[in-house]
Parts: sequence; structure tokens; C-alpha cells
Amino acid sequence: MSEATISIKSAFTSNRAEELGLDVWDDFVLPLFFNDLKLNEAKKARRIIGGRGCGKTMLLRYLAHHSQFSTNRKEIHDSDVNNIGLYWRADTNFLPMLTKQGLDEEMWMLVFKHYLTLVTSIEILKSIKSIEKSSYEYINDSDIKSLNFDELADYDSDLSGSFEKLQVQLKRKLRECESAVHNPATLSNLKKLPDSFIVNGLIPTITEQLSVLSNTAFVLYIDEYENLLEYQQKTINTKIKHGQSPLIYHIAMKRNGMETSETLGEESIQGIADYREIDLDKYLTDGADFELFSAEILLHRLSKTDLRLESFDAGVIKSLDKITYRQSEEYSRSTINKAKQILPTFSQAEMAKNALEQKSILSKLEKEIESIFIKKHYSGKIKPSDFIKNGLEQASIIIPSILSRDSNQIDNVYAELVKLEKGDSNKFSSGWLANNFIGCFLRVYRSYNRPCPFYAGFLTYVKLSRGNIRHFLELLNAAVLRAPNSVSEISIDIENQSFATRAASEEILNEASSYGRLGTRLQKFIYSLGHIFEFSQMRLTQSEPEVNHFSIKGGYSKLNDEDIAFIKEAEKWGVLYKEKSTKEKDKSNPDSVEWVLNPIYSPFFFISYRKKRKIEFTAEQFGILHNGSEDVASELEKSYMTKWGLSSEEKPYNYKLI
Repeated sequence: MSEATISIKSAFTSNRAEELGLDVWDDFVLPLFFNDLKLNEAKKARRIIGGRGCGKTMLLRYLAHHSQFSTNRKEIHDSDVNNIGLYWRADTNFLPMLTKQGLDEEMWMLVFKHYLTLVTSIEILKSIKSIEKSSYEYINDSDIKSLNFDELADYDSDLSGSFEKLQVQLKRKLRECESAVHNPATLSNLKKLPDSFIVNGLIPTITEQLSVLSNTAFVLYIDEYENLLEYQQKTINTKIKHGQSPLIYHIAMKRNGMETSETLGEESIQGIADYREIDLDKYLTDGADFELFSAEILLHRLSKTDLRLESFDAGVIKSLDKITYRQSEEYSRSTINKAKQILPTFSQAEMAKNALEQKSILSKLEKEIESIFIKKHYSGKIKPSDFIKNGLEQASIIIPSILSRDSNQIDNVYAELVKLEKGDSNKFSSGWLANNFIGCFLRVYRSYNRPCPFYAGFLTYVKLSRGNIRHFLELLNAAVLRAPNSVSEISIDIENQSFATRAASEEILNEASSYGRLGTRLQKFIYSLGHIFEFSQMRLTQSEPEVNHFSIKGGYSKLNDEDIAFIKEAEKWGVLYKEKSTKEKDKSNPDSVEWVLNPIYSPFFFISYRKKRKIEFTAEQFGILHNGSEDVASELEKSYMTKWGLSSEEKPYNYKLI
């Protein structure tokens, strides 16, 4: 296998920002909504929320000094130093140690403040060094060497002298702090810096000596805020409440990640007054922008390989000035069409034709129609084979389900089929096909025991990802691994794409057990819910096809505290998405909500990813789904099989209970 082929097949192996390092300048694709965020000019805190995989970390690392002053960035403007980003990710190994161990919370609070001051100070010095190494011409090595920090000795006698000496001493004190945390008895002897050290000491000392930074605001981007302990969140909330230039705090978290809005005082932080909220999920899932953004990510990653991508300009997706151009119809259509060529798909007519070319599917349809004739004691002139017609494959796919309904007579259905064939007005064209084809296609296709073409195609990958960039990259990685070895062009056939979606879906489901403190329950819930949706879509009548979301009978208020806590965790980790009910009469009722299962699990359960129909659970049933024993959950699943007329021998596509 050639190096070029290996290059293409490794294009999407890095699907986490952490795997790309701190400097993501070359890898970042500016989202089309970037200008709306106004982060580069923010004078007030921002609370950035979004599900796992929405690009929070990538965005923060792009905004931080490692990327903004990357050595790979060719042109840096004077205005770029007016807002210098600092990146800090809450350490899930170290920070949870800052509690108990025989010490009261007040002591740990002082230690955490000291630790945060050291981390931020070190980042500020690193940012100055990043600027010096970049193409920015007004800060050079001699400027940094001339800096003097003797004034900081008033805070601590060790913190004085040159830039290099201060950097060494701050790092030494950070190690001392970390060591003391592992030996709590020594913490009382640890000299702790006051909160004012950065704002009143370090930053003024720098900006007074480097006049080009006189109007600079430093911005600390705190990633994974949800991993902070409650008193640590209160500490950050206090800094948000009282933060102002030259040091502003922005926080990023998963949905429902703020355990408390309290500060260390008597106040709480409030939206608008103290911070602006940025909901990345909303930006990524609303409208059609995610289609274009996804296509650009796909083409950008491939452009880094030996693949020849004519007319793709990586510079366009990095320029703020080009965002309006990227939103033009011509650019959008051209870019998305290139992605569709790489990940082609079948039309519904092509899916139906392809299915009926499979003997197992054709045989299943014929046997089902024949069984319905027998069940309905039909003695007319029409034969079961009359319902399978060349050129009307889509209609043929849904015939068993249409015929199985008590209200539909065989002669009447056949009459509608004849009208369809002649091009006359008919029930197939006016609703039967639109409402039933996908559900019926999935039902009959599962008997083929092969990956399904319904899960192939660029736009399908976009819908399965539902705004989750990490899931999109995981799908692409699985697909590209099955790509041809040619380096001049690439188009992944539909069957290989279908294999890829099934593999990626299973892999993502397998990792659900690691989703925080309720990971095991979340995974069990996905299995139970997925099976029930699958049972629904296995019904011959397809009276309610494409079920993949649910509501609670009586509304949200019927849930107890444990139910609500679980739903918040499911939303936090992107297992469920909450949406306003589309069919409730009273849209203003806060209880009128529905929860959609993440579509990335659809290929695993062989269910539709399109939000069409829902199931209504009682609060008791929902409790069983997320916290019932294996036996009780199994009984609930079986009750739905019985309700929908499925035999005990009919197993779902991937049956598993945890």
C-alpha cells in the first residue's frame, strides 16, 4: 500500500481537538456563524454551551494565543493583540483532589484560587512568547528580554527579575502547589498569591513596558467547566461577576453543566447582566449551515492528503472576510456537490429498485402478500404477484403494510396501484408513499441482513451527526477506511458507506458507558429505548412508522427528581435532545416537550433517523427505562412486542440488554 493511500485513510483518524494539539490554526474551519459570536471583542463574560463533539474545545483553542499567534499564520494585524486568549482546561485528575482530606472547604478554596492564579499567570507569559515568535512585528525577543518584574516582589520575593526568571519561578510554585495538594498537611505553610496578583500586578507590569499592549484585554477560556467542584464553580462565578478588562473569564461546558450559579458572596450570576450565552448546538442544528460546514470539513481534511481536489481553496475557510462569500448559493452548492460526489447516495426510487433485486427481499414481500390474501379470505381475481410491478418498486415495497390494515380492501388497493401506473390521481402519490416508504423499506430490508443504503450519502451523514462534528468525523473515518486506493479521485460506494455507518454507530454506542457518573445507566437506557423504537418499526401494518422520539404522559411535571436528573445527564452527553412538541395544541405549555434519541444510534438499531413519530411513556415506564432492573426492563420491552403483534421469535436487528 502506498504512502499516498495511507495518507488518505488516516485523514479523519483525529476526531478530537485534543489530538491536534494547542495550535489548531491549520486545522480550524471557521464556522459560518463565527462573526455572530463576537468573542474577539467581548468585554463581558461568555458562557459557551454545547454537547459533546460540538466543537467547543476546537473553538477555544483557535481563539487562544497558541493558534491566533501561530507560526503558521502569515499575517497578524494590530487589532489582534487587543484581545489575547488564554486556554485552560479543568484537570479532571487534579482538581477533584482539592476537597476533604481532613481540611475544610475554606482552605481548599484558597488553594484553588492560588492554583488558578499560577496557571493563568503562566499562560499570560506564554502568550507573550507566542506573540514574539509569530509574524507580529512589534514585539521581538529583545523586548521580552528587557522586561523587568521586580515590582512583583511585593507579592512574593521569589517573583522578580527577568521574564525568563519569572516564568521559571511561577512554574516552580505551581509544582509546589501540586505537591502540597498530595500532602495536605503542608498546605497551611504554602504561600498563596492573592486574587489581585494578575490584574493589579502582572498585567500592568507587562503593559506598561510593552506599549503595544496598553489596550489589551486578556481572556481566560475555561474548558470543561462542568468538571469543577461546586465551590470551584462558585469561585469562577465570582470572577465572572466581577471580571472586567484587563482580565475577562469565558467558560465552556456541556449542556446542564453549571451545577450552581452562586458566587462566593451572597449574589448569583445571571444571564445578560453578568454574561452572554452562546449555544453552539443551536447554531449547528438550526438551518442548513451545518451541511456546508460539514462539506468544508470533509474537503479540508482531504486537501491535506495526496488527493487532488481541484478548485478547493483552504484559505477561504480560514478568512473572516470570506464568510459572506461562503454563504453564497454558488459556493455552497458547488462545495456540497463535491462532498456528495465523495459520498454518493441512492434516491428512494433507486433504494426500492435495488432492494427488489435481492431475492430474499422479493421473496419476503411475495410471501407476506400471499399470507394477507389468506388471512382476509380473498377469492377475487387479483393474484399476489400482481402487486409487484416493475417501475413501481416503491409502491411494491409498501404493499404488504397497506394491505395488512383492516380498513384497506385488496381490490381497492390494487385499483389505486393501477391508477398510479397510469398516472392518475391515487392514494399512493397523495400520502401512502410519503408516509410509509422509509418505514416499510427498513422493515423489509432487515431480513436481508446487510448494511442498509438508507444510511449512506453525504447528507445522510450530516443528519446522523445532527450538529456533532466529532460524530461526523467518526463516520467519515469509518467510510474513508473503505475508500479506493486511488489518490487522484475518491468516491466511496454506497455499500461501503453503509458498512461504515453501522460500524461507527456501534463504536459510539459502546463508549456511552464512559459518559460521566451515569454512563452505565445511559448505555442501558439507549439499548432499551432503541429496542422499543425498533419493535415499533418492525410492525407489518406500519401504522406508526419511523418512531424515534418520545414524550411523557402528563408532561415534564410528572417526572420525579431522579428522572429529571437522569434526563439532564442524557442531554448533557447528547444521548437525548429536548425539543418543543410539534403536535400539542398548547405550544406555550412548558410541559409540551419531546426527547429525540441521538440519530447516530439509528444504524445500530436499524431505525429511522428522521424525526417523524413518537411514543408516549408514562412516568413509571420512563423510570424503568433508565433505572429498572434488567428483568423489569426486559418485561417492558416484551410488553411492546405483544402490543404490536410481534412474536417472541422476532428479534431486533441488534438485540442486547445490559
